[in-house]
Amino acid sequence: SKATVSVLNWPHAVRLTMSYPAQTQQVTYGQQAVQGYPPQPGGQFITKEDLSGQHIQNATIQECDVVNCTLTNCNITKADFKGTCTLQNCTTREIDVYGTVTVQGGSFTWGEVKAGGQVIDQGAHIEDIDGYIPQSGYGGGPPPGAAAGGAMAGGAMAGGAYSAQQNAPPPLAPGAHGGYQAQQQPPQYSPPNGMSPPPQQGMGQPPQGSMVNPAGQWGGEAIGAWEGVKVANKLVVAQEINWLEVAADQANCCEACCERPNLYKVYNEHGVELMQASEKSEFCNRCCCNPRHTLTLTYVDSNTQEAIAMVDRPCKLGGACPALIDCCQHEMTVFHVGNSQDLIGSVKQPPCGGMLRPELHLGTTREPVGNYFANITGPCCCFGGVTEMCCDQVFEISSDKQSVRGNLGSIVKVKGDAAQEFLTDADTFHLNFVDRSFSGEQKMTLLTSLLLLDYMFFEQNSPFECRPCAGEGETCCSITLFEMYCCGLLCPCTIKCKK
Repeated sequence: SKATVSVLNWPHAVRLTMSYPAQTQQVTYGQQAVQGYPPQPGGQFITKEDLSGQHIQNATIQECDVVNCTLTNCNITKADFKGTCTLQNCTTREIDVYGTVTVQGGSFTWGEVKAGGQVIDQGAHIEDIDGYIPQSGYGGGPPPGAAAGGAMAGGAMAGGAYSAQQNAPPPLAPGAHGGYQAQQQPPQYSPPNGMSPPPQQGMGQPPQGSMVNPAGQWGGEAIGAWEGVKVANKLVVAQEINWLEVAADQANCCEACCERPNLYKVYNEHGVELMQASEKSEFCNRCCCNPRHTLTLTYVDSNTQEAIAMVDRPCKLGGACPALIDCCQHEMTVFHVGNSQDLIGSVKQPPCGGMLRPELHLGTTREPVGNYFANITGPCCCFGGVTEMCCDQVFEISSDKQSVRGNLGSIVKVKGDAAQEFLTDADTFHLNFVDRSFSGEQKMTLLTSLLLLDYMFFEQNSPFECRPCAGEGETCCSITLFEMYCCGLLCPCTIKCKK
């Protein structure tokens, strides 16, 4: 057999073609044609089972205990690994590791290594795993099967051989299955919360003299934020803190009149700022109707300072009343700058708002309900309030209601520290793309849905309010434990103390 690698656009894309004696494979992963990967699950679905001592291939595994197993080309969600397990070119997220797991290619994200657990990286993309200690012996060299200093077993790499220590190609984009990830330890660099640092010289960095531009690519010319969003596998959105709002909210003095327009910064997975989204809204509307007020958002390229897209959001009664009719269903529309008829996509809450789980439909028409390319569902019943300090708030992106929730990706409102959550309504979100086939327009629509979720559920006042000047019998402090959700209606569960 032989293997050839074609570089499409480091570090974002690579094509791997595997030739066998009688065939060359081209198969589908998710919705994207990929050269060289074995077939993805063809109908085998395993959920809530105890798997022990098995070799499983091409399966979707969800909420299982996995003991002493070898899993190949599987999509794994919410699993506990025990004993000694090997994962080969698997997509894995939301996992707990109690034993020893060897990860050969694929991606291994969102989880925790428990006491006594160990993860051995052999060419995988590993991210957001609490308690994971990188193995110093691997260090971003070639995947298993490649001899140090030589070519891949059975063939040659495009551009020549490479060793484990020198001339390694740049790290694959997060989630690129079958690739490898160079260990990255950039000196004196502190990326925003949840983002991996950019590669360094000698560990997959471009040659000296080349430029790292705002879209995170290398070369002589900077490309725009739009292209950066297209190739990103993860976006991180950080809301700027407005200290005037914080002071007014905590003093409980004219807090509505001090409500300021929101500003969001959008980063790729390497911590490179791609764009900003700035709110524009009328003062009276914002003060009286926040956070359900009419507004527009402008996406501005952080490099060129040019507007690349606009978002329109009408005032809705959602949250204060059930989402039964159009005037109570939250929505946003995103379109190209200068032409509101040149639609990019739209986001809308369906009738009844998903019942006990918040739900949004995303489409490429002005009426996405029932005609959508993605469906977002949130936590069941309770979220927000003090729970924002205790755990992440996860909204799963699915292709439809019949598919496995989260098969396309997820939006995660990251838990903040106590000071930030108590004092501000500034949040950090992660937009994770599990499916690699999203177009740039679809990713911009997903990014817009993230901002709509923030306005719908996380722009309320901070969970803790104090009124030092309250009179006798009046509420002097209150704590919102969580928000109850039902059919689009939000009802806070609050503890109040009176003087």
